[in-house]
Amino acid sequence: MNNKQSDNPIVATRLILSICFGYGLLMLCRTVVGVAGPAMLAVKAVSERIRSEVYDRIVLLNHHSILDTDSDPLFNSKIVIEFVREHKINHVFCGHTHQLSIMKSTDLYHGHSFVQYKNGSLSSANTPNDTNMFIYYSDFGTETMKIHIIRSEIKGGDLNFREEIVAL
Repeated sequence: MNNKQSDNPIVATRLILSICFGYGLLMLCRTVVGVAGPAMLAVKAVSERIRSEVYDRIVLLNHHSILDTDSDPLFNSKIVIEFVREHKINHVFCGHTHQLSIMKSTDLYHGHSFVQYKNGSLSSANTPNDTNMFIYYSDFGTETMKIHIIRSEIKGGDLNFREEIVAL
């Protein structure tokens, strides 16, 4: 793996776009059997590209969760988890259900861990029994990283904001 420090934002942007494109094709593989072969070839191409690029760290931006299931069942997250492990991706961001969930997965055999962030929603109508929220991260990817959850609630006719902080 070619994991060198780089201050070149063009390299980082190209890599992120490559991952998003490749993963979009992987999602097709999981949902439409007819394109499984071409989609899997695209994932291999993205993996080859990652190995040839210079970057500081990789994050995976993903629509579906790879650690839990919901009303749109997970067909085969093993392929994606292997991709995450192969490229030592430590942070996976997803949405789909709009429910807040922060989960850490550790593969004791392969010695790799990653955190999956499902970032909640600004539309609580999608998430019964929860509030509207948005999230931001401070000191991302460091030992002092914090997740700031800002919840908005209406109480007594007033709009109130409440912050929760989760330290990793």
